Amino acid sequence: MSDPETSSPLLSISDLAVTVGQGPGSRTILSGVSLGLSEGETVGIVGESGSGKSMTAKSVMRLLPRGLVATGTVTLDGHDVLGMSESRMAQLRGPTVSLLMQDPFTMLNPLMTCGAHIVEGLKVRRSGVSRTELWDEAVRRLAEVGIRDADVARRYPFQLSGGMRQRVALAAALASDPRLLIADEPSTALDVTTQAEILELLASLQRARGMALLLITHDLRVAFSVCDRVHVFYSGRVLEAAPAADLAREPLHPYALGLLMSEPRIDRRAVELSAIPGSVPTPDSVAERCAFADRCAWREEVCVAARPALLPIDDRRQTACCRISEIRPELAARRAAADLAVDATAAMPAVAQQAALVTVDKGTKRFGARTAGSPDVIALNEVSITVGANESVGLVGESGSGKTTLGRCIAGLETLTSGQLTIDGLDASNYDAASPEVRRQLRRTAQIVFQDPYSSLNPRHSIGGTLRETLSVNGAPRDRISARIAELLDMVGLPKAYAERFPRSLSGGERQRVAIARALAVNPKLIVCDEPVSALDVSVQAQILTLFRELRQELGLSYLFITHDLAVVRQVVERVYVLYRSNIVEEGPVSQVLDRPSHAYTRRLIGSIPGQSHAVEEANT
Repeated sequence: MSDPETSSPLLSISDLAVTVGQGPGSRTILSGVSLGLSEGETVGIVGESGSGKSMTAKSVMRLLPRGLVATGTVTLDGHDVLGMSESRMAQLRGPTVSLLMQDPFTMLNPLMTCGAHIVEGLKVRRSGVSRTELWDEAVRRLAEVGIRDADVARRYPFQLSGGMRQRVALAAALASDPRLLIADEPSTALDVTTQAEILELLASLQRARGMALLLITHDLRVAFSVCDRVHVFYSGRVLEAAPAADLAREPLHPYALGLLMSEPRIDRRAVELSAIPGSVPTPDSVAERCAFADRCAWREEVCVAARPALLPIDDRRQTACCRISEIRPELAARRAAADLAVDATAAMPAVAQQAALVTVDKGTKRFGARTAGSPDVIALNEVSITVGANESVGLVGESGSGKTTLGRCIAGLETLTSGQLTIDGLDASNYDAASPEVRRQLRRTAQIVFQDPYSSLNPRHSIGGTLRETLSVNGAPRDRISARIAELLDMVGLPKAYAERFPRSLSGGERQRVAIARALAVNPKLIVCDEPVSALDVSVQAQILTLFRELRQELGLSYLFITHDLAVVRQVVERVYVLYRSNIVEEGPVSQVLDRPSHAYTRRLIGSIPGQSHAVEEANT
C-alpha cells in the first residue's frame, strides 16, 4: 500500500457531474464528486445501488452511455480525460487504465476462447510478436491468476465456473499491464470462498505490479479488507471520505454508520437487525439539501436548509454531515449499543425439535452428462436433512455444492434420482408420479423465493396481476382476490397502490417483497429461500431479513434458508447443514457450527468472510 501523502495522483477527479442531457429538463446522476488515487494505492467506493459508483468508473473510462454528459475535471496520468479525443482515449484504455466488470459474462465474448481474450490485450503492448509467443504468454497470464491448466486457454467462457470466468476476466483486464485497474463489484456474484480468493488475487497482483486499484463495492467488509481509503457515495455525491481503518472504527456520517450497522455479523445474533429505512432519493430531488436527511435519525432544520459541503474533520478525514460536531458522540454511542445488542437465545442449546415438516432421507440427484462418454454429474449424494414445523434451517456451501438443487427438489422443480422426500406427511419423492390432488397439496405446502427477484417476476404483469394469477390458479374465491392482494402487500410492507405498478418501477428490495408476497399467497407451511438477499444492497438485505423474522413469528412458517453467507445464517436460522461437493459434511445448532466448527471446510467458509473471521477465532480461544 502506498502513501498518498508522498506520491503524486495517477487519477484526480474534481467536481465531476454526470447528467442525462443538458440544460432545462436534464437529470442529474452525479454531482460534485472529487477523489484522487496514487500509484500503488487502493481506494474504495461504497454505497447502495443508484449512488453513482459505476457511473464514476464509466466517466473515468469515457464509457458513459449515449445521452449522458460528464462535466468537471478527470485527470489520468496528466491527461484531461473529458477533454481529449476518443482516439486518444482509446490509446489510454489498456496500457494506462483497464476495467474489470462485475459480471464476467458482460466482459467476455462468448464466441472467443479464454486465451484469445488475453491475446487481444497483449497485442496492445507487443506489436510484432508471433502468435505462438502471444499464446504462450496468455497461458502464463492465466497461471498468474491461478489457472494453471493450459487447456483452459482453449475453452469458452460458458464452459467455466463463475470463479474461473472472473479469473479469466481479470487476466484479460491486466493483459495490457495497466497502471490503474478499476474493479467494479468484482466479487459480488461469487460465493464466499471464491470471493476471498479473487480479492486476495487482486491484492497480490497489485502489490507485485505496483498498480493503483479503484475498487467499487456495496460491501463494507470487502472495502475494509482491501482498501487504503474509502469514499462513501450516496445519491450521486460523496458523503464521507476516510482511511479504511478509521471509517471501520468510527464512521463520521449517519449514512456510513447505517451501512456499517446493516452488515450482518457472523459472531453474534442481533436482537433486532439494523436497517436504514426508506430508499435512495434521486439526486435532483435533494440537490439543495442533505441527501440523507429524510432517512436520518439526527435530522434538524439545518440539514435541509442548504446542501452540506464535504469538509475536512482533520488532515485524514472528510464528512458532509453539517451536525457532526454535535452528534459525533451519539454516533459512537449508537455503534457501541449495537455491538452489545445480542440475542441471548443465540448462545443457548437448540430447543427440542418439533415434528418434522420436511424429511429428506438419503436423497440423491444425478444429471445426465452433457457430452457422450462423460460420467453423470452427481449434484446430491445421499443427503439427509429435516426441517421441523415453525423451524428455520440453514443450508450453506459454495457454488456447485448442491444447495439449490436440494431446494428445487423440495419445491417440486426437480425430482430426486433416488432417496425419500416427505413433506407434511406426503410422499414428494416424485412430483410427476403423484396424483393431481397430491401435487396441489405439496405446492401449497412448500413455496420458493428465488435469488433474483426481477427474473422471477413477469415484467409484463403488474404486481397485482402477478398475485391475482397465483390466487386464481390456487382456487381463491373471485370476490376475495382484490382484498387478498391488499392483505399480501400489507403483509410484506408495501402500499396497496403498488398493485398497479410493474416490476421495472420497483427497487430490488421491493421486488423481493413482491416475490415473498406471491409465495405467501397460498398460505404455505414452508418457504424455500434460495439466496433471497444476496443480490440486494446491505441496508435492503437487513430489511428483508427482518421481514422474514417477522413473518415467521406471525404465521408460524418454516424456512429452508439457502445461502453462502454464514453471517446471514447467524441471523435467521437455528440449525444449519453444511454442503460440500454434494455431501453434508457438518450439521448442528447454528451457534455450535459457527462458533466451534468441526470440519475443515466449515472453518474455511468462516475464514473466507472479509473482516469477520477474527471474531470467530476470538470466540474459540
